[in-house]
This record gives sequence, structure tokens and C-alpha cells, in this order.
Amino acid sequence: IQAKNSFGCNAALWSSQSTVSGLDSIKWLQAVGVNMGLVNSNGHSMLHKSAQRGKEDVCRWILANFTCHVKTSLYHASRNESEPTSGDDQRSSEHFVDMNKLISPDAESCCPSDLAGMEGFEELAKWLVCQERVLALQVVTSNVCPAWLEYGLGESRHLSNRSGLDGLYEKGAGIKKMCAGLIESGIVQPP
Repeated sequence: IQAKNSFGCNAALWSSQSTVSGLDSIKWLQAVGVNMGLVNSNGHSMLHKSAQRGKEDVCRWILANFTCHVKTSLYHASRNESEPTSGDDQRSSEHFVDMNKLISPDAESCCPSDLAGMEGFEELAKWLVCQERVLALQVVTSNVCPAWLEYGLGESRHLSNRSGLDGLYEKGAGIKKMCAGLIESGIVQPP
């Protein structure tokens, strides 16, 4: 049940993009201990896969069920620790879902919102943009900024607002939208 293909995809990644199986199979996989936080060799998480296939119900389930893990993940990252493996936190590191990895760009600089938008799922893409911005804000306010977001902020110094970014779904657009949102919030100053 923990098998992976040559791209590093497991059953959770396969099910999150499937047109045949639905949330019931994903919930079952979680219950039997399949790693729900796996990111494959292309940088795709369950959220990337479900967004690319327009699986709105799966995207909503992923974010509703795993956003609570953000603060714990950021706490351990800020202390240069691995995710919790036992004790007070009931999740094992193998099954821990790092929200940063769920929203981070893939190997081609596409965030989940970019993948949904490029495949024509515009309403899902718009919703994902909002979710990515909220999670990016949580990341930055926790004093932990992943390298991809830090780089994006450096490249986004000219983004004082999102004008021109709405409806843009391409490589790097999701990062620009998250950075524009952080700058708009006033929490992050343009470099």
C-alpha cells in the first residue's frame, strides 16, 4: 500500500487525481496509513494533482483537513527540526502534511492554482489563489519563509498590487500572486 511509481507517486497522489475514485477512497487511504503528505519527483502534492484535474471536492477536503498542521510544521522548521514523530503530536513524520509543500511551486514553478487555471478550471483556480495567499501569510507571519517564497518576494518588488495578475495562470503566476498578497497585506515590505 506504500508503493510508489517511477515518479514517486503513491496511492494518495493517484487517488487525488482519479476520475473514478473519490473522497471515500482518499479517506480510506488516510485511515490505513498511506502518506498523505508525499511530494513526488515533479514537486506535486495531492493538492497539485487534484487541482490539475479539477477535483474541487478533493482540493477542499485536503485544505480543510490539513491546514491545522501549518503551525506545527512551521514551528519545527523554525527550529531546524524534522516533523514530530510521536508524543503529544499524534501524527508520524511519514504521514505528516506540510502545508508549505502543498502550496509550493512544482518543478516547473506552477502552484496548484496555476495548474487548475491552465487546465481551464478557472473557478477552482480563483479559490485556490485565495487559499494559497492565506497559507503564504501564515508562513511569513511565523517567521519561516521557504526559499521559493523568499525568492519570489525578491523578484516581486514591483508588485504593489495584483492588477494584471487576476486571471493569469501560468508558470510562476501563483508565486507572484502570493507575493503580491503579502505585500498588499503590509506584513511584508517590498525589497
